[in-house]
Amino acid sequence: MNNSKRGILAITSLLALAVPQAHAKGDNTCRYARSHQQCVTVPLASNSEDITAKGFSKPNDGQARIYILRPSISVRRQTSKILFDGKPLAEIAPYTYVAIDVSPGLHCIRALADREGEIQINVLAKKLLYVELSLSLLFNTVRAELAVIDEQTGQLGVTRSMRAISRFDK
Repeated sequence: MNNSKRGILAITSLLALAVPQAHAKGDNTCRYARSHQQCVTVPLASNSEDITAKGFSKPNDGQARIYILRPSISVRRQTSKILFDGKPLAEIAPYTYVAIDVSPGLHCIRALADREGEIQINVLAKKLLYVELSLSLLFNTVRAELAVIDEQTGQLGVTRSMRAISRFDK
């Protein structure tokens, strides 16, 4: 393992201990700004799967990796169902993410809400891509928005979050 990967893993481990997160296993409290607020929960991947994904290594066999993250506490009482190419992928909550290895090409990601969000992305082989889901509430209507974000912002959001289980993790 080269020095830069060791550095990223060390930073990831420290951030995982220091940053507020939504805890899905038995604790549905989001810790944010030193306050405790009720949040929804989702099943989480194992700690080892979470740490491995936070290594940000390039996928094998000409695949690409997409991280879909919800790095915010907004609309904290609603989970977000994610569809990938029309098929259920995962359900994420505040401060959770899902990682998926995909073939290169055009793909569609949808987030279900009162007003669904959708994004079409062209994925290149051996690349990492970060898609942020944000929810907003206006007049009792939840709106989902998906956007591709830069690598630095994406990696910071992932390190502050916990990996949710996807249909591919089972």
